[in-house]
Amino acid sequence: RSSACGVRLHAAPQDDDPELFGGYTAKQRLREEIDSPFRKVRLVFFGASTGSALLALYFSVLNAAKGFTNFPGAPPLDESLTSCGINVAAVVACAAITWNDYRAGEANLARIAQGGRLAKLVIPP
Repeated sequence: RSSACGVRLHAAPQDDDPELFGGYTAKQRLREEIDSPFRKVRLVFFGASTGSALLALYFSVLNAAKGFTNFPGAPPLDESLTSCGINVAAVVACAAITWNDYRAGEANLARIAQGGRLAKLVIPP
C-alpha cells in the first residue's frame, strides 16, 4: 500500500522465502559466525597487514631504485634489496592467510546451506 508521501510499504518476507545476502540467508551467515567467531576480525587484520606490507614494499622498491642509481643519501643497495625481499615475503604470507581464511568461510557457508537444504527434505511415509 502507498501513503500520501509516495512511500511504498512491503510485507516482510515469508519464512518459506528468506531474503538472501550474497546467496545465503541471514540465519546461515549467523551460523557461520557462531562456527568461527573471529573470522571477520582475522580477515580485517590480515587484509590490513597485506596492505601495509604492500605499502612498505613500495617504499623499499623506491629505496632500491635510488640505491641502484647512486642517488645521494640513498641507503645501500644490498640493504634495500633485503628489505624488498622481506616485504615481498610479508605480502605473500599475509595475502595467503587472508585468502585461505576467506575460502574457509565460503566453504563453511556452503556446507551450512547444504545442510539446510537437506533438512528441508521430506521423507514420504
